[in-house]
Amino acid sequence: MDKDYSLAARDFEEFLIRYPSGALAGEARSWHDVLGNFEKTRMNELLKEVDTLTRKVEALTKELQNAYADGETVAKERDLLLTEKDSLTRKVDDLLNDKDGQLKEKAALLKERDGLAKDNIEMNKKVDLLSRDKEALARAKEKLEKSFSTILRWSM
Repeated sequence: MDKDYSLAARDFEEFLIRYPSGALAGEARSWHDVLGNFEKTRMNELLKEVDTLTRKVEALTKELQNAYADGETVAKERDLLLTEKDSLTRKVDDLLNDKDGQLKEKAALLKERDGLAKDNIEMNKKVDLLSRDKEALARAKEKLEKSFSTILRWSM
């Protein structure tokens, strides 16, 4: 049950107005003064509480403002990081495309190298064949020269 001390103080005040010199007037004045002091004390406590709550609200308001400012800073940093991420993603894509191009070029060069190796084998076979033919011709020339010199010797 809530007690309404201000209503009680008014009741004592009305009693004192109606019966200012009655038998219970002194006691009513004492109770009225006690309730008045209680109300003043209660009011001072409430004012202190309001002051404390006001400081807390101001501190929380400042914290919220700081949090909002920090949130804006974080959002700006996030945007910068996302921009940098996009830039790096494009660079990675470019590097991957370059790598693909280089791999294709390498495959073409390997194919060309294989073709050149086959050509080299064929050329070496032809060189060997020509060397053998040259040696055979050299031997044949030598035989012809011997035969020619023998014929010349006989004809003289």
